[in-house]
Formats: sequence, C-alpha cells, structure tokens
Amino acid sequence: LNSAQRPNTDSDVERTLQNIARIEYSKSTWPQRKALHKQDEAIAQSVLRAKHSSERKRLRMERIQVLTAAMDLEKTTVGESHPQVAKTMLTRGLVQVQMGTASSSDGRHVLYDGIRDMRTAVHIYRDSLGKRHPSVGRALAKLAQVYEKRNSTETVDTNGVLVKQRDSDQAMALYNYSAKIIRNSIGNGPELGYVLKCIGDLHQRDRRYPQAMEAYSAASAAFGGRNRQVRVSSSRTVMTNEEGDGCYHPEMGWVWFGIGQVLMKKRNWADAQDALEFVLIVIAENKRKKEIFGMTIFSDTSTDASNNRSHYSPLRRPVDDGSVMTYDAESLQSEIELQVVPKRTELDESCLMAQTQLSMGTAQAEQGWRGKAKESYKEAHHVAERCIVLLKSCRVSDENRSRAALNISSMFEKLGDTQMEMGYYDRCTSLFRTLGGDDYLALARLLGKKSALYMRMGQFRDAVEILTEVVHLFRTKGMPRDHPELLRVTSMLRDARCAAEQQGIDLSQKPSRSRSTNKKKNRGESSLL
Repeated sequence: LNSAQRPNTDSDVERTLQNIARIEYSKSTWPQRKALHKQDEAIAQSVLRAKHSSERKRLRMERIQVLTAAMDLEKTTVGESHPQVAKTMLTRGLVQVQMGTASSSDGRHVLYDGIRDMRTAVHIYRDSLGKRHPSVGRALAKLAQVYEKRNSTETVDTNGVLVKQRDSDQAMALYNYSAKIIRNSIGNGPELGYVLKCIGDLHQRDRRYPQAMEAYSAASAAFGGRNRQVRVSSSRTVMTNEEGDGCYHPEMGWVWFGIGQVLMKKRNWADAQDALEFVLIVIAENKRKKEIFGMTIFSDTSTDASNNRSHYSPLRRPVDDGSVMTYDAESLQSEIELQVVPKRTELDESCLMAQTQLSMGTAQAEQGWRGKAKESYKEAHHVAERCIVLLKSCRVSDENRSRAALNISSMFEKLGDTQMEMGYYDRCTSLFRTLGGDDYLALARLLGKKSALYMRMGQFRDAVEILTEVVHLFRTKGMPRDHPELLRVTSMLRDARCAAEQQGIDLSQKPSRSRSTNKKKNRGESSLL
C-alpha cells in the first residue's frame, strides 16, 4: 500500500513494511552478491599466482573494485549496519593495506584508507552484534596484525597536545581487548591461543620476558592439555602445557618456540632445550597426520569456530533498522565468519624447523654437548637450504616470503659462515628484485644486513653504496623521516662513511670488483643452489 491508502499508520508499522520490502529485495539480490564474492576469491588466488609486482597491483585494484561493488549492493539491500557489510569492508581494508606497503606515491594514503575501513568494520560489528560478540574480537585481532606489521611511530594531536604513538602499543591494546572478548564469548581454542601468542611475541620483542612467558603459557593452555612447570627464574614459576588433545595443533609449535626463546634469554638452557624439542615433536606429529589422512595440516583452524556456531551466531542479534536476512543462514554464516588463525604453509613450517634446530644447537653448546650441537647446526643448515628453494615458489605470498627470508638471514648470521651468508644475501636480494616483491621493507632489511656484513669485513665502500641505496628506497616509498627503520639505516650510513674516511677511502670513485671477489661470490651462490 502507498501512503495515500494507509493515512493512519504509525512509524512502527511504516518501518516494519520497509523492512519486509528490504528482505524481499535482499532475497532477489543474493545470487548477485554471492557471485561478486566468488569473483573476489578467484582474484585473490590469481594474486598468489602472479609473478610480478605490477600484475599483483593490478589484480588488487580489481579486487578493491569488486569488493566496493559488493559492499554498495549490500548497503542498499541488507543495510549499512549489517555484519556482512562489515565483513566486506574489512576484506577491502586488508587489500588496501597490502597495496599501501607496495605503492610509492599513493602508498601511505591507501594504507590509511585500509586502516580506516578496518576500524569502521569493527564499529559496525560492535553496533550490530554487540560488544561481546566473537566477530568483534576477530576483527580487532586483524587490525592489531596490521599495526604490528607496520611497527612505526606517529605524532598524534590529542586535545592540542602532540603525542608520539607507537604502533606496537596500539597492537598490544587491540590484542588484549580481542583476547578478552574471545575468552568471554567462545572460551579456549585456537583463536584465543593465537591471539595470546601474538601478545607474547610483542612482549618478547620489547624484552618484557616475564610478561611474554605468561602470555605464551596462557596461549599453550588455550589449546588444551595437561600442565607442566617451567622455571623462568629462581623466584618465578609459570604453568605451561606439554600433553593433551590440543597440544599438537600446528600453532603450538610457534608457541613453544617462543617459550624456548624466552628461556634462552634467561640462560635456562636445559628447559629451553626441552621446549625446543617439543616444537620438533609438534612438527613431526603434524607431518604424520598429513601422511596418514592425506589432508593439509594447516587448514584445521575452523574446527572450533564451527563447533561454536550454535552458541554465537552472527544473526543472533538483529541490527537496529531491522534488516535481518532470514534466508540461507548457513551460507551467510560462512560469509560473515572471520579466520584469525593463519593457514601456515610449508615454507613457514620449514623456517620454524630450521630456527628450532639452530636454537637447539646453541642450547646444547652452552651445556657442553659439542657433538649434538654440531649435528643440530648441520640440520639447521640443511633445512635452511630447503627454505631457499621454497622462497621461489609462486604460491607463496609476499608476506610469507619476506618473513621467511629475514628469518633465514638471521640463521646464516648466527651460523658464522661469512662466505655462505654473503652468498645468501646476493641470491635472496636478486630473487626479490626479479619477483618484484611488494614488501619493500624486506628487501631493505636484507640489504641492511648485507651492508652490516661488509662493515664487519672492513669493506666500507661497499657498505656505503648499499646503505645509500636503502635510504633512497625508503625515501622513494614515502617513508616518514622519523621512522625507526630510516633512522637506523641513516645512522649506519653515517658510521660507514666515517670508517671509510678514517681508512682514507675516496667514496667519490666507483668500486672496482676484482675477479677473485667475483669468484668467491659465485662460489657462495652456487653452494646455495
């Protein structure tokens, strides 16, 4: 009926009729919206298969256009405050964040647009589903991961007062809030365990080792298992898990690796070795399951989320304008759900195994077990070579490739083989330039490590040349002048120039490579093939 046929209707009846019309319209547009999300998933797979950064940038721009079209259609059908709109907006924000780390001129603007979209999505989730809904905690964890990865410092105007705000502090606050929501809504499980592990990683990065151990212990308990005491210091003891139904979850390997690193910082070598051995047990157990059941061991993160559907459905609380879709609830459920726990790849597993073997070798050497330490170092080197092969895989995302490359570089640095380390840097930087890796920070950090090696070898001219390239790369990408990475590289460049001047090296002349140097470099590269 139109307004002339129902002159005495009140506002409640009017709103109800509008909601009925919106539900009917939502039913008719559901196939179209579902097709747009399927198209987005297909483009996301194409991004992983793309071989060059320009192609990945084009595909991500296409993803943003598809997600924007889907979000606009969802706003007109289910309403702007519907959880599905928040899910689409959060996905678009993540894609914009990925583009923000890859672009040069407009990169920072795209990055801020992505963060703004993610924050808006959190507000929509909170207003439509309630402050205690697990989807709010998952969205907060996604936003915290962005701040953790960016890891910069910005000057914020707070009521007329300029305050320096660190991304790591924001990430810590978001992780804590996310853990509180997930714990109160769905309880222990992989999602809570992963968020607590991230909290432990942040504490360990800032050298707050007691807090890191508490977070790792809580993360281990979240996966389920029997308790075991681990000595942190002479006056402090925490409870962690060793055995139980959930102790062989793939993420438990990263949790116990963090525990082992904290214990090594405390010089508790015996307990650190026990923790690292348990990491290898977790990896071996997951490999055995993969061989027996023929399944991917890194894709079982949605089990607990599916078990909790009956307790917390995204459709449980209607939105304010009444635009609730009452059809195809299972399909909508899968669309709205977020995955907090990442799907680990074979490259991630190999890097974890190599780092564990290297740390075990250090713990064994400190206890006087030279023979076992030598075997652990040899195995770490063998696994690291396998990681280098996996770096070339086109199915590996830029984020995984960058993280793995930096982890492997730290391993070669600790092994102490200068020729092998230099060969790795030459090969890895060449690989990043060939593939056009989107994460320019990884390439810059690898070049920084290579320049540090040159400085240890006394080749200050080469160090100045590389550090100058890194500074130029940072400025081209629009990095702020007060960014910690740029300040650190600038300080290294100043030290390298001073050392070169003290040795009487004329930096205005281009360095000439001798044949012997090239032969040594080629031998270093061929040993990594």
